[in-house]
Amino acid sequence: MSALPDKQELPDQRLFDAIGRLCSAWANLEFETEQCIWGILKINKATGKWITWQLDMRGRWNLLNSISKEMNTPIDHDFIKELGAPIVDLNRDRNTIVHGLLLVSPKVKKWSWVVFRGTEAGKPQPATIEFVTSTMEAIQQIAAKLHRYNQRRGYAASPFDF
Repeated sequence: MSALPDKQELPDQRLFDAIGRLCSAWANLEFETEQCIWGILKINKATGKWITWQLDMRGRWNLLNSISKEMNTPIDHDFIKELGAPIVDLNRDRNTIVHGLLLVSPKVKKWSWVVFRGTEAGKPQPATIEFVTSTMEAIQQIAAKLHRYNQRRGYAASPFDF
């Protein structure tokens, strides 16, 4: 099998559907993370966007953990810290899925993602619906918990207000 197979050999369409759902879940987590940062800092969206718009997810969660430690009660900070613990791994997995080159790996003879930076550079990650779905579900769980936290604290805003 070549690294660039013929068109008829493309992966199952369900894989691409799952990737789209993962991207949507990630966007929702980004939104909820921004709402939490802006809420803790007590700033409006006009100011908030200048603080968060160039930060990737790891940067946002580093900022969120820092301000939470300084400005939240210990119980709230512990919640934020625990909730964000999987972000580094999820960020890596999401980046592999979204930005990795999708090809048939000569090593494993299956559709795989290959990335070119970081600790996973050059190591094929099998491109499976299960990997995408489990990553998406973990992202959705964090976003849902953060949404409920934002609502309790009065940080939740409508995405239609922007």
